[in-house]
Amino acid sequence: MIRFYKYILPVKACAYVFIVSAFASATYAQQGSSGNTTIYGGAEMTLYGNHNFVTGGNGTQPGIVGTVRTAPFGVLNFASSASSHVGANDANHVDGYIRKDGSGSFIFPTGDNGHYGPFAAVANGTTGAYFFANAGTAVTSNLAGGNYAALPAGAPFNTATKAADLTTVSAVEYWDIDGATPTAITLTWSASGAISALTGSNLSKLTIAGWNGTQWVRIPSAVDVTSTLGGASDLTAGSITSTVSFAPNTYTAYTFAAMADSHVPFGCTTYAYVVSQGTGTSDPNVLSQVDLVTGVTTVRWPGKCNVHPHHGFPE
Repeated sequence: MIRFYKYILPVKACAYVFIVSAFASATYAQQGSSGNTTIYGGAEMTLYGNHNFVTGGNGTQPGIVGTVRTAPFGVLNFASSASSHVGANDANHVDGYIRKDGSGSFIFPTGDNGHYGPFAAVANGTTGAYFFANAGTAVTSNLAGGNYAALPAGAPFNTATKAADLTTVSAVEYWDIDGATPTAITLTWSASGAISALTGSNLSKLTIAGWNGTQWVRIPSAVDVTSTLGGASDLTAGSITSTVSFAPNTYTAYTFAAMADSHVPFGCTTYAYVVSQGTGTSDPNVLSQVDLVTGVTTVRWPGKCNVHPHHGFPE
């Protein structure tokens, strides 16, 4: 038999911490939410089991767990035992801040203004929120009504103020990701992210950009051949992951940007290349070409490899 316990602990005036746990021997039960939940400023709610975002019914915010976005913001915690979730989408997600306790890859089910915009990280204590808004104005709606002032602290982040190796910075969406422990980060996009327009339909130009306090700068990153949300990454949907680990606190905000041609790998091609061991001990290695736009893999060597006369890579 599974027993559920709910604790309500006073924190500050007009703020409470809600901690919901489920005990069944040494395991945690699946937990679910159907929205119409708000976590106020300075308050936290902790989930101890894997979570199911259930399609909401009636109420003012069905399917949505909202948190106050102004500091001290409300936070939905996923405990170390809550390693996954299902059912998150445009209608069912956390509109506000999420923290993950424990290390290991975790997809943060964040959203804003009816758009699902998850990100991923691996470090213990990483916290973040998604903003479906132009970082240059950094104004998003308040679930309680009206709009917030520019968020987070330090906003807005002028998308025209950027390092020389970036040509364009997204004016569609951005993330506030916080934490002192180094981690790789992954950003995801959908059709609403307008990645094709951002990159001129050249996915190899895509990079993660961070606001360093004065301008947007390029963060070394690579498009995931298989998106962290499933399926092949393409111009319509996919994910991109930093190739270095760093403390998320290093940057105030994160978004997508397009790299200048001189910084695009493989001479601006939309292909990536993978070398694998041949099938037999005496067989040569196999060079495969992966189209980052379509996800199609083609064997280029042995037998099908031409060398570009300028940059020396297969074409």
